[in-house]
Amino acid sequence: MSVKKYIIIFLACLAGVCFGVAVSTHLLVSGALSKTYRAYIVQSGSMAPALPVGSVVITKSEQAYGKGDIVTFSHDGKTQTTHRINAVEFEGSEPVFTTKGDANEEPDGAKIKSGQILGKSLFVIPFVGYLADFVRTPKGFVIFVVIPASIIVYEELKTIIKTLKQSFSRKRESSDSSGSPTESGMTKSSLLIPVLGVFFLFLGATGSFFLDNEASSTNVLGAAATFGTPTGEPTPTPTPTPDPKINEFLANPAVQVNEWVEIYNNGSSPINFAGWALKDTVQLEKDISSLGVLAPGAFAVFEDGPDGWLNNTTETIQLLDPTDTVIDQDTYSGTTEGMTRGRATDGTGAFQTCATPTKGTTNNGICQL
Repeated sequence: MSVKKYIIIFLACLAGVCFGVAVSTHLLVSGALSKTYRAYIVQSGSMAPALPVGSVVITKSEQAYGKGDIVTFSHDGKTQTTHRINAVEFEGSEPVFTTKGDANEEPDGAKIKSGQILGKSLFVIPFVGYLADFVRTPKGFVIFVVIPASIIVYEELKTIIKTLKQSFSRKRESSDSSGSPTESGMTKSSLLIPVLGVFFLFLGATGSFFLDNEASSTNVLGAAATFGTPTGEPTPTPTPTPDPKINEFLANPAVQVNEWVEIYNNGSSPINFAGWALKDTVQLEKDISSLGVLAPGAFAVFEDGPDGWLNNTTETIQLLDPTDTVIDQDTYSGTTEGMTRGRATDGTGAFQTCATPTKGTTNNGICQL
């Protein structure tokens, strides 16, 4: 067999394997092939070394999951996460799972239910994710699929044309075999045509973005080679920030009533309370990771047992972030049984004694003597 044939076979195999990896990975991830078995590309190191970056994890949907299982889940139906089940609790008869990345120090802030789990990890294929990701890009598709396929098609077309010519002109068979390129190897022109085709493919893709205008109801967007001189510094868009506040708390409950602390998100972005804590004067910390994620303008209540941990007399209560930085606090010198301390306006203003507790709801117009 000639060298050219070996090259063509190699290119065909390369194009087929790369295209097959990309397509099969996409179909498995989307669930088009099977709702039971799926594949996901590992894109972060939170599960190293069990799931290295760039590997492909194959999962299978199960009826039940337990502690120690590596599962792929989704909170919003769009973004998938693969972590290990760290703990299992029950809300009635329904299991609720706490997950954690093997390389992470803390568990995930939000818990998941069985319906959010897409599958359990069966096995991992290292490094294949890098290839699958690259082949699915325009550049990777061209390099691993278009170029090899173009060379193969061109060579086959040459063979077909040559055969047709020989059938119509058998008298020139001897001269053709001695004076023209044969199947002993590929000529330079056989490589030039697909390479030029790829060059024009890239050229067209680049040129299509050289100048374009799109209009919406209130904006006009334009792209061009050059723009005029800026008239001034653009005003940066403010970054949304969380602003959690201790909003109200019950330090001196009546008999058989638990102490509780209400937190209000006074900011413009959600807060994940994983790693946050409440602390009193004697440095006793209460972990509040169980509050999960708090939306802007929403309330969350941490509730402790009837034995309590806040003093009824002089006390300081503090809200700490995961770095133990004090985010908010209140100091009081006395309490009245059954009454709370809270802000007259949610998230702002000084604390005062509230005759009517407003646990988990707004203080506005209510929290006052």
